[in-house]
Amino acid sequence: MKAIITNKSNSIQDLQLIDDYPIPTLESDEVLVKVMAVALNRADLLQAYGKYPAPKTAKNQDILGLEYSGIITQLGNNVNNFQLGDRIMGLVPCGAYAQYLSTHSDTLIKIPEGMSFREAASIPEAYITAYDALILQSKLKFNQTILISAIGSGVGLAALQLAKLLNGTVIGSSRSIAKLNQVNSFGLDHGLLVTENDFAQEVLRITKNLGCNHIIELVGGNYLAQDIECCAHQGNIVVIGLLAGLNCQINLGRILSNRLNICGTTLRSRPLAEKIQIVKSFNQDIMPFIANAKLKTFIDKTYDFNDTHKALDYLASNQSLGKIVLTLE
Repeated sequence: MKAIITNKSNSIQDLQLIDDYPIPTLESDEVLVKVMAVALNRADLLQAYGKYPAPKTAKNQDILGLEYSGIITQLGNNVNNFQLGDRIMGLVPCGAYAQYLSTHSDTLIKIPEGMSFREAASIPEAYITAYDALILQSKLKFNQTILISAIGSGVGLAALQLAKLLNGTVIGSSRSIAKLNQVNSFGLDHGLLVTENDFAQEVLRITKNLGCNHIIELVGGNYLAQDIECCAHQGNIVVIGLLAGLNCQINLGRILSNRLNICGTTLRSRPLAEKIQIVKSFNQDIMPFIANAKLKTFIDKTYDFNDTHKALDYLASNQSLGKIVLTLE
């Protein structure tokens, strides 16, 4: 089968498209999926640069790709919750940049009727990450205020829409005024153009010094220090991304006095049992809103699988809004 593999050379251009990668074999609880579309994530870039290796327990660790859509072409002996030909989407720790992948059947999500493979591939990572961070970790409630950094990212747009389902007031930050203008159509209440890593005072002005009940941090670095300054009393900060770096100097006194809750979260390295439980909850709580189009995805650009290098170059340029998708149809 065709697959995109990495040799950890710190260069996107050194990724290899090969034609004879072995088709994965199945364990009893797994299905074989013919991949129809793949969505790109920054983790793919980091893995290509040798900075974010796949979990050691994962199959096909040299193949990039975390989220996909496709068709089930083979069932393991113990699989009884799906059938051959079912249209599905889902997450894997690696291996999605390929014509076929194998995965546990309990991690699959059925594609709603009328949804394209292209749209479906753009949903799992963004929406499950946002759901886990905002609903499961941060415990979002009705009528609260939420700050989301990198609001134009796939996760940012998903978190925005989830917050609006609960009538939240959303402040979204970006370094691009064009992205902020585009995100307005998704229900953004306040767009915050960040020119330096100093935005706390503007957030406090918007919230009349009350601060934000929840902060979804997708940038990291010094953004966390600013988050702490504009987080509400007993507020929650969930760190998801580290685009701006791993370190910053923070005000521990404010964490204590405001009784703040700060946590980090990632999906890729979690045990299979936890991933299965998240997918089960996501199917129950969120998929009905996606199926009836109350929650939507936004695809910036679509590339053919043979143009993966171009797609990753575009992702690395930081120009994209929402998701970038590769098609194998």
